Amino acid sequence: MVHNNSEPPSTEQTAPEGTRYDTQQVGPFKKGPFRMAMSAHVPVLPIVFRNAEMVAARDAATLCPGKVAHVVEVETPFALSAFRH
Repeated sequence: MVHNNSEPPSTEQTAPEGTRYDTQQVGPFKKGPFRMAMSAHVPVLPIVFRNAEMVAARDAATLCPGKVAHVVEVETPFALSAFRH
């Protein structure tokens, strides 16, 4: 993620776990998304998607038919300036 002052800012989305898990537990985070945010000097906005595994299981080749109520939680943004590479 590189910010060019001649272009408008963009929004990047990443999955910090690097993969999906079959449990509802949060997996270990990879360093990449946080390093990108640190390099770009931008805050991180955590967003949690609940029940996503009901639509597309980890090893599924297709989406499951039917309706699923998703709960999306938007948390408080935080700066990475206190962290180091």
